[in-house]
Amino acid sequence: MKKYLLSGILVIFCINAIAQENLNLLFSEERYPEIIDQLESQRNTLDEDGFYLLASAYYQSGTINKAIETLASINKPLPIKHQDLLCKSYFEVGQYPQALDICQQRYTQDSTHYGNLMRYAQIQSTEGQYDSAIVILENYLKLDSLNYNANMLLAEAFQKVNQPLSAINTYKRILEAYPVNQKVGIKLAQVYYGKKMYVECFDLSMQFVDTLGYSKRFLTMAGLASFKSGANGNTVNIFKRMESQGDSSLITKKHIGIAYYRMDNFNESITYLSDAFELKSDDPEICFFLGSSLGESNIPLRGKPYLEMAAGLLNPSPDLMEKIHLKLAMMHANSGEYEKAIAYYDTAYSYSPTTAMYLYNQATIYDFDLKDKEKAQELYQAFLDKLPDSLDTKKGKDVTRIRLKEFVNSRLNTMAEEEFFKQGIQ
Repeated sequence: MKKYLLSGILVIFCINAIAQENLNLLFSEERYPEIIDQLESQRNTLDEDGFYLLASAYYQSGTINKAIETLASINKPLPIKHQDLLCKSYFEVGQYPQALDICQQRYTQDSTHYGNLMRYAQIQSTEGQYDSAIVILENYLKLDSLNYNANMLLAEAFQKVNQPLSAINTYKRILEAYPVNQKVGIKLAQVYYGKKMYVECFDLSMQFVDTLGYSKRFLTMAGLASFKSGANGNTVNIFKRMESQGDSSLITKKHIGIAYYRMDNFNESITYLSDAFELKSDDPEICFFLGSSLGESNIPLRGKPYLEMAAGLLNPSPDLMEKIHLKLAMMHANSGEYEKAIAYYDTAYSYSPTTAMYLYNQATIYDFDLKDKEKAQELYQAFLDKLPDSLDTKKGKDVTRIRLKEFVNSRLNTMAEEEFFKQGIQ
């Protein structure tokens, strides 16, 4: 009898072993529907491992709600691997509170379990709990300082809580281990750029360009860093390098055009900014610099429509509005339309009431062009009253103010003398 019983057990064992081997083969071939069909037909007799296999097949096939339902149907405390799969499933479908409960329990049991720790930190980040995620990740990195995924998640969390220097140090640590990782390189370059560390952004970007050869992403970052730092010749060279590779994008046209404008090469700036305007006619910067470039041409008022467009787009800042009206004033003055020039200087002054030069510019128009000495005297005096009581002869801006102050005082004296003699003659 015992002999027959033992034989029966061996047969059953062989059948189970064959079934397990078959399931393993199906898993390796990613034939999840067949696994599901096979295990669902035996659901009433499945043990914990069987339910785990069934839930795994549902998870891998993308039917994650069924994976959750399968694991939740086990009416007793789940083994660790079941908890991890259930947590992953909750996380994937965005049921973060349920996933967080499991993560917290597992973290309390084992704070070094990598998979659970990463999910825990990801959930905290997704829920906006970046400070908590930082604590979790920093604790883990004390044990595994070069872990790529943990460092990446930590750097991103530092960015979210506005700690760019900590993010920079973390990205640099990753790059030391993975020096040609483009994903990390571009993220670090972007943090440098956002922190206005334009030299570092440029140097890092060009290191990748030297390593990779032509790279649009890193050349763009290098070009933008050069542009922001005021290196206009370098900006033109970098974006023209992209242009030579067939790049005719808005960002390339726009930045070459503005850089040429800053270099007083107005013919080239008009060409590139006109192309940029064709690509995006509602960009205030393009309109402003195109209008300003045309304002330096033989027919300055050609630029006026573009400056007016810039003023009407996207609620420009007071600083941009001031510059727009200054350019319009200069255009009309150069075209002999002095009354309009005065009106635009006055509007520019309303946006920047500390800029005494606008009063001076109006005064000289009244004085030398409109021959309205009384109004000129009034504005000259307003200019003097607006100047600071003390001016520093070592500051470039103040040196100009001192020179103009001397001229205005001399001019007011001359005008007073002319008025005196005029009245004496009468």
